[in-house]
Amino acid sequence: MNSVICTCLAAAILWIGCPQLNASAILWDTFGPGLTVNNSSWTGCGGSTCADGTPFVPAVTAQLETVAANLGFGEIDPPPGDQYNFSIWTGVAGSPGAPLESWSLDAPPVDNTVNFTFTSVVQPTLLAGVQYWAVYTTTSPSSNTQITWGLDSSAPPGGVWFGSSPTELGPGGTDAHLPALLVTGVEPVPEPGTLGSASAGLVVLAGYLLRRRR
Repeated sequence: MNSVICTCLAAAILWIGCPQLNASAILWDTFGPGLTVNNSSWTGCGGSTCADGTPFVPAVTAQLETVAANLGFGEIDPPPGDQYNFSIWTGVAGSPGAPLESWSLDAPPVDNTVNFTFTSVVQPTLLAGVQYWAVYTTTSPSSNTQITWGLDSSAPPGGVWFGSSPTELGPGGTDAHLPALLVTGVEPVPEPGTLGSASAGLVVLAGYLLRRRR
């Protein structure tokens, strides 16, 4: 009986005092092996405002950790004053709904694409099986702007959606591959209240067993 009581008390103390480990998980990945792309397959749009987007559905429920995408600029030199932005959006009726988090980025290379990685500060919770959107946008003081999103031939078909703004995207051709996108997250741990309740239950059990012994 003493061993049972000691075990319950020890478990309660460890549960309360030990930090919980967060597990990193891949929520979505359309890159090739080693974050590679097939650079001969590009898509993009032109104009003074431009948005490329792709839907994705997380494999597991987790808090957003990082997002990686293969991004670039078109064949025309970026005019001074261009602004570039990458963001994660909720999905509503098959289109971007509301932004969850966004990042600004320096002008990508001309006539090429490179990998950009964005670290989440907000860490919104993304639900498994629910559609979200990744959107790449630019705003230019001129009409000579064009953004591109690298694709990999190993990705499923689906293509890149594009338009003049994130909420006005249309399909750019479903025969193309989905753009290169890697989304990682941290799977949530039990809330402190849950841990406290479980620990209290272990302490009560130990007390009950101790009273029975007496």
